[in-house]
Amino acid sequence: MNSRLTAIVMLSGLSTRMNGKDKLLIEINGQPIVQYVFDIVAQCGFAEVIAVCRKKEVVDIALRYGFKALLNKNFKNGISESIKLGVSHTNENSDGYMFFQGDQILIKKEHIEELQNCFIKNNKSIIAPKYNGITSSPCIFPKKLKNKLLLLEGDDGGKKIMLNCSDGGIIFVNIESDKSIIDIDNINDLREVMSILNN
Repeated sequence: MNSRLTAIVMLSGLSTRMNGKDKLLIEINGQPIVQYVFDIVAQCGFAEVIAVCRKKEVVDIALRYGFKALLNKNFKNGISESIKLGVSHTNENSDGYMFFQGDQILIKKEHIEELQNCFIKNNKSIIAPKYNGITSSPCIFPKKLKNKLLLLEGDDGGKKIMLNCSDGGIIFVNIESDKSIIDIDNINDLREVMSILNN
């Protein structure tokens, strides 16, 4: 993929619905959840990959992939801190930022590449995947929105910017499967993902 996109993997959540466990380090088939996302992202030709982490163990895994790993000391202040930390450490030559969730492990390489290709043709617009009318991750934000991303506060994320976009500011890419947008928020989600992976 000929891209000057930066991938920013958001890994600072508190996993409050996982019975006290850090979901990113829970193993499925002998591999931590976070590693599934790293495996896919590493295959997609990003100019750089930035992992914004809450735990040193996740930092260590990211470094093994050759990613830029940042420890988010202000994770309790909300998702905006991960966004701002990641964006502020991107290469100045980056054309935009593709934000990944660390627990969306069924995302497919072809879906990522479809979003990347759409951005290459429309690099002034936000690019977002959509399934059955539902907008999901990973979304791409062009460099022109960098300052708006850096002004986010608390638990405001990219959706706040998307809601205030003018017509044509967002391009949606329809994907054919809801499985790739599943994220693991709780034990039931974990069981569902494990079942999909093992069938």
